[in-house]
Amino acid sequence: MTYINGKKILFSAGVNLLDVPIAQKTGDSVTAVMSQKAVVNNFLHPAGFLAQETEGLTDADSFPYNTCYTIIEAGNVSNIPEKAGTLITFGSTNPNTGASQLFISYTYQVWSRIRFSSSWGEWKCLSTKQGVTNHTDELLRYTIAMKTGKMITSAQEAPLDNADTYPINTIYTFVGAKDILNIPNANGTMMTFNYSNSSRSGGVQLFVTNQAKLLIRANWSSAWSEWVEIPRLEELKSNFLHQSAFLNSETEGLTDADSFPFNTIYTITELAKVANIPATNGTLITFGSTNVNTGATQMFFDVYGVSWYRRKHIGAWSAWSKVATYERIESRINENNSSTVGLKFGGVLTESNLPADSLDSFPKGFAYLLNNVAVTNAPEKTGTLFTLSNRNSNTGAVQIFVGYTRKIYIRSNFSSTWNAWETLGTVNAVEEVLNTKFAVLKESIAEYVSLSMFEKFGVIGDSYSSGAIYVLNEDGTQKSAGSYYNLSWGQIMARKLGTTCTNFSKGGLHTRSWLTDDKGLPLLLSSEPQNIYYLMLGINDKAKLGVDYIGTLADIKDDFNQNADTFYGNYGKIIGNIKAHAPNAKIIISTMTGTTGTNKSFNDAIEAIATHFGIPCVKQYENEFFKSDFYKKNIIKDHPTAPVYSGMANALQKMFEDAVKDNVAYFNDYIG
Repeated sequence: MTYINGKKILFSAGVNLLDVPIAQKTGDSVTAVMSQKAVVNNFLHPAGFLAQETEGLTDADSFPYNTCYTIIEAGNVSNIPEKAGTLITFGSTNPNTGASQLFISYTYQVWSRIRFSSSWGEWKCLSTKQGVTNHTDELLRYTIAMKTGKMITSAQEAPLDNADTYPINTIYTFVGAKDILNIPNANGTMMTFNYSNSSRSGGVQLFVTNQAKLLIRANWSSAWSEWVEIPRLEELKSNFLHQSAFLNSETEGLTDADSFPFNTIYTITELAKVANIPATNGTLITFGSTNVNTGATQMFFDVYGVSWYRRKHIGAWSAWSKVATYERIESRINENNSSTVGLKFGGVLTESNLPADSLDSFPKGFAYLLNNVAVTNAPEKTGTLFTLSNRNSNTGAVQIFVGYTRKIYIRSNFSSTWNAWETLGTVNAVEEVLNTKFAVLKESIAEYVSLSMFEKFGVIGDSYSSGAIYVLNEDGTQKSAGSYYNLSWGQIMARKLGTTCTNFSKGGLHTRSWLTDDKGLPLLLSSEPQNIYYLMLGINDKAKLGVDYIGTLADIKDDFNQNADTFYGNYGKIIGNIKAHAPNAKIIISTMTGTTGTNKSFNDAIEAIATHFGIPCVKQYENEFFKSDFYKKNIIKDHPTAPVYSGMANALQKMFEDAVKDNVAYFNDYIG
C-alpha cells in the first residue's frame, strides 16, 4: 500500500511502481499526468557497465537518451571513437534532433558529436583531459542530475529569453533561436551545470553547436564570463610549427608564398615554381595566428645563407627584407680604396660547430680559428684560416692558413678544384704572397669585356631613358620639367665609352604606344641599324595599362605582325622589328626595380620574354645601386635627377658587361 497526493493506492503483486501514473485530484476525479518513469528518464543516470555484447546496446547511434555507460572492448559497441571509455548520451523528447554524445576514452581523450537530423554527425576530438578517471562510479558520484528542457525555436519569456538566467542543471536545444540572448550560436544544445540547483555562482555552461563545436563559460561572482571555444585536437596541432614538405615540383595550393598555410616549414627548389619568395631555392617558414588577415610573419633562408623576412598586415604581405647573410665578397678589389680585403671573424671552431666537414666548402670572406680540430684538407689541426674570393663561387678563391707551428700555407682555386697547399717560410712572406697570389682578384671577370665593343647602341624606353628631369623651387613648387636627352643614362654612358647612343625613347611611352610614336618604331626603322639595343620599357605599361594588359607567351606568334595587343605581344613586335631591321644586332632587355605586386607581374613577363627569344636579361631589382638610398631618395616627382642618371649609367654599364660575360655564347658571333 502507498499514498500519492493523499490517496491510498493498492498495488497487486508484480506491479512496477515506475509504470503507475502520478495522479492529481481535480474535483472528484483523478487525472494521470505522467508516469514516474517519464520523470526519471529526464535525468542523467548511470545505466550500466558493458563488459560483453548486450542486446540493444551494440550501436552508439541507438543508445537511450540521458544515460551513461562504461564500455570496454568486449562490449563490442560500434560507432564509438575508441574501443573503450565512458559514453554519455543527452537528448530531449524529440528523438531525431538536438541530441548530443560525449565520449571520455580510456586514453583520456574527450570526443563529442551531435544529432541535428535523422543521423548522427561524425565524432570530433575536443582535447586531452588529464585526470579523467577510469572509474565511472566515482565520476557519477559527483554528477548532478540533469533535467531535459525543450527545443526552442523562437523568442521566449523570462527566464528562457536569456542564457544567463536558464535553470541550473538543464538541457535545452536551440534551432534558429536568434532571439535568445547570450547564446553563442542560434543552433545547438546548451547544458547548464552547478553543484546546487539554487545558485548560479560557480556554475558552468556548455554549448555544442550544430557544427559540433564546443563552447564553455563559467559564472563567478554572480556574473557569466564570455563564451570560449574549446579547440579540437587537430586545431591545437595546427598552432604548432611543424615540418610540412620538400617542394621539388609544382604542387597545387603551394604555388604562391602569399597563401602558404600558417605554422609550416617548406623546403623549396626552383622546380616548384613558387611565387613571391625572395630567391628560387631555400626554406620558407610561415608563422600565424587564427587571424589570417594580419600579424603573420614569414622567414626565408636561401641556399646562399641569406635570411629574409616579411610581415602580413591588414590583409597584405610586405616586401621581403634581408636580415643577414654569409657575406660574399662582391665588391671588386680594385674598387676598394684599401688594399685590405674585408673579412668577418667566424669564431673559434671545435668539433661541434664546424661550418663544413672540409676546408674546401668553408664560407668565403671569413676568418676562423681552428682549435685542435681534425678537418678534411686542413694542413694543421690548430691555426687561423682565411678564405678570400671576389664572389661566392670557388673559382678564383684563395685560402691562407697560419698554423700553430707558425708556418704559413696557401692554396688557390682557379678551375673549380683546390690546389695542394704550398708551405711558405715565415709570417713575413704574407705581404709577398698577397702581392702575387691576389693580383688576379683585382681584376673582375666582368672587366675582361667592355661595352666599347659596340660602336653605336640604341636605347628603347620611356622618360627614364630620355633624361626627364623635374626641377623644383625652394618652396617645393615645380620650376621646370623636360626631357634632357644629353643627360640620359645612355648618352652619359656613350660619352664615357667613346661610342654613340641613339634614344628611341620619350616620356610616357609604353610597349603599345612605342610602336606608333615618332620617337619609337618609326624612328628606329628610319635610322641606321645599331650594334646593340637596350630594351627598357615597362614603367608606363604598369602605370597606365595595368596587369590586365600583360597577356601570356601565347600572344607571341611566329609572324610578329600577328602578335596580340598585350605586353607580351607588343614587346614581341618590338623585338621582331629590331631583328628584321638589324639582323646582326644584339639585344639586352631589362626589368624594372620593383619586386612586389604589379611590378613583379611585369618583371616576370619581361624575364619570360627574354627566355623565349634567347636574349640576356638584366634585373634592376637585384642591383645594389637601384636598391640604394642614393637612388631612392634623389627621385623628384617620380623621376631621377642628373646625378641619379649618371649613377644609372655606371650601374647599367656594369650590369650590361656582366650580361655579356654571363652570356658569352650569345655574343660570340658578334661582328659589328
